Amino acid sequence: MKSFKVISTALAPIIAILAGVPTLEAQGHGRGRPPAAPGGAMQSPSGQPPAAGRGAQQRMEQSPSATRLETRVSHDLSRNEQLKTRLQPLFPAGTDLSAASQGFKNTGQFVAAAHVSKNLDIPFTDLKARMMNGDSLGDAVRALKPDMEPAEVKKQVKSAERRAKQDVQSAPAPPAS
Repeated sequence: MKSFKVISTALAPIIAILAGVPTLEAQGHGRGRPPAAPGGAMQSPSGQPPAAGRGAQQRMEQSPSATRLETRVSHDLSRNEQLKTRLQPLFPAGTDLSAASQGFKNTGQFVAAAHVSKNLDIPFTDLKARMMNGDSLGDAVRALKPDMEPAEVKKQVKSAERRAKQDVQSAPAPPAS
């Protein structure tokens, strides 16, 4: 039985070539390095440079519904001037809130991250980057403020989430168009 497995493993690429099916190696998924671009730069099988980090890969593979969620947060902000007015002081002057909100699952998550960033003096871009790579808000804070006590992190996150809920609920929803 073991010899059959060795033979079938060795013959699989040959059979695939004869059948006209590209092998995993030919698609850039094999054991070797991915195909190189001119100048030796690595490329993904699609011919694009490889994405950096787990979050970038997840964003590349997002379904249309995930993209709709991302645009919904920026859409909510663009239609709700009162919420934008409440959030603007949490960011440096001139920050485009719609751009800053890209990638968040919902408006509440974005607003909570903004509050935590301001309250704990954590650069919003650093906090967002960790969250876009799969960290929860609490995990991102723990990573960026490693000296902070876990109980204090939890307290700050809960406080920011409460405040975000208040901000989102108290800002009147714009009329549907």
